Amino acid sequence: MRGIKRCRVSGSSPHNGSRNQPFRRSRGAGHGFSLIELLITTLILAVVTAAIGACLAGGIRSFDAARTYLEIECGTVTGLELVEQDFGRLRRSATIRFKGMSDQVTFPVRFGPESGSKRIDGTVRYQYDRPGGVLLRVGWAVGGMEPGSGMGEPVVTGLQDCRFRYRGMSSGQMVVTDWQSDWLDATNLPLAVEIECRAGDAPDDAVDIRRVMVLRVHGPPTREVVKGAN
Repeated sequence: MRGIKRCRVSGSSPHNGSRNQPFRRSRGAGHGFSLIELLITTLILAVVTAAIGACLAGGIRSFDAARTYLEIECGTVTGLELVEQDFGRLRRSATIRFKGMSDQVTFPVRFGPESGSKRIDGTVRYQYDRPGGVLLRVGWAVGGMEPGSGMGEPVVTGLQDCRFRYRGMSSGQMVVTDWQSDWLDATNLPLAVEIECRAGDAPDDAVDIRRVMVLRVHGPPTREVVKGAN
């Protein structure tokens, strides 16, 4: 037919249009990590690893500190048990004086088992050797010579400090006195003796242990003495 003109449709079909668009890679399974993502991941792993390492190191240090504390405490307490036993053997004596100073104490005792018949009167001395950091013990029977200063067997080692203190009854007033660093009363015995030890190889590892020995030769301890011992 001559009256009908053919119209040409402009534009393109969806199929043709998609052919002309540039190619784009889809972010599918084949997509790799970018450099920034790798850096962030590495940083996170480093922080987590450092935190875990710090926790483990802190736990190990705490365990070592606790073990060191227990070792020092056990060694000191074991030695102080012997000190308490000797003060439990203390007796009154007309010939052996009780002499107490801040770094040493000498007192009369009775050696041998409590139920045995072969008991010997004698003297015990405890002395703190400051240069060596050790508490020394020495004992001798009546009539024997007192060993020189610095002689004796080690009872407690690894000490930074060790002090004795004494508590007694004030003369004439029957009042319990405060703790004092020496006891020079030749006629009376103190009511109680305190020993305080600071053990450990370094100031940071120091363990303070205190013991109070109430002398049973005076009978049952009074309320004031018990209060001062706590």
